[in-house]
Amino acid sequence: MVNSSDPRVLKTKKKLTVALINLLKTYSVEDLNVRQLTDEAGITRGSFYSHFTDKDDFVEKTLQDIVVGLFSSVILDARGRIPVDDIKSHEVYVMSIGALFDNIAVNYQMYTVLLCNDEQGRFAQAIENTINLYLNQFTKYFQSRMNVGGYPLATINSFYVHGLVGMIIDWLSAGMVYTPHYMAGVTAQVLKAPTRQNEMHPLNFFTE
Repeated sequence: MVNSSDPRVLKTKKKLTVALINLLKTYSVEDLNVRQLTDEAGITRGSFYSHFTDKDDFVEKTLQDIVVGLFSSVILDARGRIPVDDIKSHEVYVMSIGALFDNIAVNYQMYTVLLCNDEQGRFAQAIENTINLYLNQFTKYFQSRMNVGGYPLATINSFYVHGLVGMIIDWLSAGMVYTPHYMAGVTAQVLKAPTRQNEMHPLNFFTE
């Protein structure tokens, strides 16, 4: 059984991830094959198949690993970060917009390829799914306090998530002409929650 924490395994997966990003600059996922990936990564096909069943399995797991890494310092404990005192630590979470833009900026070339070059939008969808997961948990947790004017929460949440991811894609496509700090500030203003005593809004999920 392959030990996923083995340094050799991690090194092989990193090589394959770099190879995938490099190849996606020229090819679509559909046009890629395992030989291209292993040749680009400098590993054997046997090594590839000891970790993944096929190309689709590799792409799916690699994108998921990248998403997990992106959000590792972005999703934060809500306690102390929202105007509510009666919650315990790690019961519900919020998202740091500043950390999100900072993380993307650190590896902007990789995220530009994944978000701007993939016509199928796989990575954008994976990001949206992750944000939606935590946002839906947040709004469900505060359901009794939510005031959204009677509109469907799912529709409102979808609007905010699509808008945020679209904003990130436009920022990368334009060559990051604005700093991550500036983008986070603009986004925070756009997603600023209305102030209502003893009430919550889906926008409270997004913090600076």
